[in-house]
Amino acid sequence: MTEYKYDIAFSFLAEDESLATKLADLLQDRYMVFHYSKRQEDLAGGDGEKLFNAVFGEESRLVIVLYRKEWGQTSWTRIEETAIRNRAHDHGFDFVIFMPLDELSSVPKWVPNNKLWVNLKRFGLERAVGVIEANIQRLGGEVREESLEDRSKRLDRAMNLKFIRERLRNSIDGVNAANAEFQKLKNEFITQWQSDVSLSVDVTINSKHAENNLQIICLNYCSLGVTWMHNYLNTLEKSKLKIEFWKGGIRQGRYGDPVVDESFEFDFFLSDSEQYVWQSDSKNNREFTSQNLAQFILKKYLDEIERTLHPSKYMPGLTF
Repeated sequence: MTEYKYDIAFSFLAEDESLATKLADLLQDRYMVFHYSKRQEDLAGGDGEKLFNAVFGEESRLVIVLYRKEWGQTSWTRIEETAIRNRAHDHGFDFVIFMPLDELSSVPKWVPNNKLWVNLKRFGLERAVGVIEANIQRLGGEVREESLEDRSKRLDRAMNLKFIRERLRNSIDGVNAANAEFQKLKNEFITQWQSDVSLSVDVTINSKHAENNLQIICLNYCSLGVTWMHNYLNTLEKSKLKIEFWKGGIRQGRYGDPVVDESFEFDFFLSDSEQYVWQSDSKNNREFTSQNLAQFILKKYLDEIERTLHPSKYMPGLTF
């Protein structure tokens, strides 16, 4: 019988780290779980590629993929996808379960039609854990009932995290952390725009006229506004990060306001893995680091420009 280093390994996009952490937390006291909870970009490239190939290619009894259509397109999930596909080519797909998170996505096209996949939204975390345990047993692993000690440890972690979040939300330190993270977000927007986006049309970036605001203006197409709104010095109550897409080069409306085409809001939040993130207020509750949110919004901004150029050919782009 094959000996595995891990019972379960999770593969996921950075914005789904909190969801992976919630699932791992329900399992980690009873099973050996691989859940890379640190920022993936902090891992050295060579060592990280070797580690991830081993974990997903041979060292884990069961692999769980929290799947969105962007999975397999980032640097680390691309490595994980390759390891999973190579293993599946040699040994079949029994070792992997896909859990689609987007309403419009099911599983990758290279996955067989008869392969098991789990609708996490419909199942919920507790039932999903039951499916995971059943598959561990199917693959020769031992199912372990949660003990009183295991449950108390899990509840203690949850209570401590809730206390830390409340203290962060209602403190000067929390407000300062949020303000600093917004400045980091602005810098990420500018850095990624200057390094990765190349447009021949005139584009204006306004970032210095207000500490809590950034504008990217593409005349005659569409413009982007990023605003951090907070009202108090010692609490984050009623604070919001607002992303707005404006028609044209911020043409003025009837009362002098920009013509808003689409907008989104995010909360400053401490994730389950205890890092600062921006949490979408949509039903998906996706969480983004500042780096990932800047990239995600800029991709959507390019979608908006393309929609302006070719309205009849427009296909919906990235969603929250």
